[in-house]
Amino acid sequence: MTHKCVFHNIDTSRVDLSGTLTRFSSTSYFHAIDLLRRRYSDEDCQQFPPLGKIQEALENFLRDLETLRKETPCLVGRFHCDELMQTLCSIDRLNIQKAITQFQTAKESGDLQAFPLFSMDMLCEGQDVELGDTHIAIERWLKNYATDEGKDYQTFYDYCIWKLASRIHLYVTFLTELNCARSDVDHLLTMSGKPLRKLEIANEMTRGLVSHRFSFSPSSWRTTDSFEVFSNEIEQKGPHILFGNFPPFCYKHPPEKKGKLNGRDLMGWSKGAEEVKRPFSNAVIVVGCQKKGQQEVVFFQSAGDSFTATYVSSYRKVRETALYHFYQNLPNGLFRETYAVHLMKE
Repeated sequence: MTHKCVFHNIDTSRVDLSGTLTRFSSTSYFHAIDLLRRRYSDEDCQQFPPLGKIQEALENFLRDLETLRKETPCLVGRFHCDELMQTLCSIDRLNIQKAITQFQTAKESGDLQAFPLFSMDMLCEGQDVELGDTHIAIERWLKNYATDEGKDYQTFYDYCIWKLASRIHLYVTFLTELNCARSDVDHLLTMSGKPLRKLEIANEMTRGLVSHRFSFSPSSWRTTDSFEVFSNEIEQKGPHILFGNFPPFCYKHPPEKKGKLNGRDLMGWSKGAEEVKRPFSNAVIVVGCQKKGQQEVVFFQSAGDSFTATYVSSYRKVRETALYHFYQNLPNGLFRETYAVHLMKE
């Protein structure tokens, strides 16, 4: 027995994604929000408040954040690892030239595992999740630390923390432009604890407030719900944005063509395909779902390829992958913990 297929076409031509780093956790969600908001014509958008300066502020924020990514070591995202922190702290202004030489020697010999920052298997099989070429990026970061830019920082770890602070400042500026409550901004600025945790909270606050300002609501769907509940949510409320370690990043090999739907190729992986645990998440837009016999599948587009391909996955896999987000209470407590968001409906 084949149940009806729920499917929403997303016109990616309405958003210029060229040159953007949409695949990375900090920016992928915001690009998904922007894409869904713009998929409606100007006439359809009359039911929503005009964006005006908010849209411009988001575009500036994304541009500046992506610029910072090119200057900031991706290693800051692994500061929860004590071994990595010790390695970063062991590199200082006195031995930085030695570290650069060690790196260059390891690169020339083709044995990058001999360099400490790679030997811990922290960097996703040699590919940096933010820049796509860790080998070049790390060498540049080490050399930058050796210049006057790093002279005020005793260790490479201190230098990384300073770079991390510039990201936090960017979030604070954007939150202010979104009219975030002054008390919430002050709390973020004065909170104690590790800088990485402060960055995570800044990102959570920003995701929630951007969603609110762009007329998105938290979905009532939970990962414990049946496929029928999920299907009804997608049919009645439109595409949903989910966040987690979704394909294509979580598989070692490229997807295969699994068929066609509404003229679009469906890409996916066979059962038992080798998975790779990645230390980051990305946003996906669930555009549809279908039940055929005992098979329950979900169709989605991923920030991993700028939302250009349509992937198919089992509902079970989606339930296992989706993460809670929006941990901060924002206007009227709107953005409580939720697994997904969708555009508000009249």
